[in-house]
Amino acid sequence: MTSNIPLTFIIPTYGRQDKLVRAITSILSQDWQPEEIIVVDDASPQPLTLPAAFAETGRVRIIRQSENRGPAACRNVGMLAARTDWVSFLDSDDWLLPGTLQLRWFFWKMQRERARQKAAPCTAADGAISNLMGRFYENEFPSLRSRPQTSSEAAGFLLVPV
Repeated sequence: MTSNIPLTFIIPTYGRQDKLVRAITSILSQDWQPEEIIVVDDASPQPLTLPAAFAETGRVRIIRQSENRGPAACRNVGMLAARTDWVSFLDSDDWLLPGTLQLRWFFWKMQRERARQKAAPCTAADGAISNLMGRFYENEFPSLRSRPQTSSEAAGFLLVPV
């Protein structure tokens, strides 16, 4: 059974067609799937294309930058284009292990509930599991009154790693 979660995966990439296919396949093979996957092509010399099977899912889309701006700018452009309140990043040469997205989402919700209840602070073991499982970020861009329309306008937003 496949469940959807209100999450967008953002994959910045530059000329990694084969590795990109592996990264996207690893996401689409999860038992729980994100609502969307946004690939931001950072002006690769050969424009990236999606296999028909990916396009048919309706979950995957490509945004092509007109000039190379680096992975941080690609992540920002992806966040601006995201339709969900939550985002996660995956580099195009990485992949998710089977079943990991469901575990990550469950663990994240558990941590969030703990914070709401102001229960005991996270332990060192919780931090190690969090680092192992990855992170989700709240996408604050949709709440902006005037969203930038181009990647050059989006470049004014900085993404600060946690």
